[in-house]
Amino acid sequence: MLTASQLDAIKDLINILKPLEAVTKEVSVEKFVTSSKIIPIVSCLLETYSVMKTETNIGAATKNLILEALRKRFGTVEQVHMLAITTLLDPRFKKIHFSDRIACSRAIDKINSMIINSKKQLHNNLSHEEPENNLENQLKEAEESNISEFHNKLVKIQRQSLRQENQGQGLDDEFKRYLTQPVVDFKTMAPITYWYHQRNSLYSSITPIANKYFCVVGTSVPCERLFSVAENIATDERSCLDPERLDKLIF
Repeated sequence: MLTASQLDAIKDLINILKPLEAVTKEVSVEKFVTSSKIIPIVSCLLETYSVMKTETNIGAATKNLILEALRKRFGTVEQVHMLAITTLLDPRFKKIHFSDRIACSRAIDKINSMIINSKKQLHNNLSHEEPENNLENQLKEAEESNISEFHNKLVKIQRQSLRQENQGQGLDDEFKRYLTQPVVDFKTMAPITYWYHQRNSLYSSITPIANKYFCVVGTSVPCERLFSVAENIATDERSCLDPERLDKLIF
């Protein structure tokens, strides 16, 4: 028979463990993006347990142990560039959950570099499709025409050189616009849906990067479930199952 104090301690522990149960279910799904939720979840857990009030000594000790474990295990989670990138590219979160400004800046710089490189590659591909004229040829052609045409050629060349110089400075305008926009509602817009709608919009250069990183899962749970699937398929009654056939069945 439990005593009154023990019942109070159990009630306290149930309330303390509820947030952990909720986030465990949140990051264990397979059909939704989970990698972008890790940093926000850690941020919310730390804040939740920091302000949580307990009713018993056991509850207080448990809460402090959870806080200590969270800081120990996830204190540097923002420095994991893959998780930081997916969080920034999730329109529901962006920068609002980052406490480490240096880690956030590094992730922003990495995304910005990928956007600029993709645009340069696209520009190079388009330029290779056209006849290549170097600066000397352009000036030679301009000299053969009148003065105004020569001036226009020089203006065009200057603009191209300035554009190339500015590409390596500061944030890409497209990415800067995305970061300065308000976050979308958490419940009404999934990140994959958001970027699907943006594929031909102002953020078309960011969409491929988001799709590339969103395929990363936040936990190993989906991978571990495959072991259970394999166990259900490769039973004792099917001991002669070919390994290649097993791979296809699991897939």
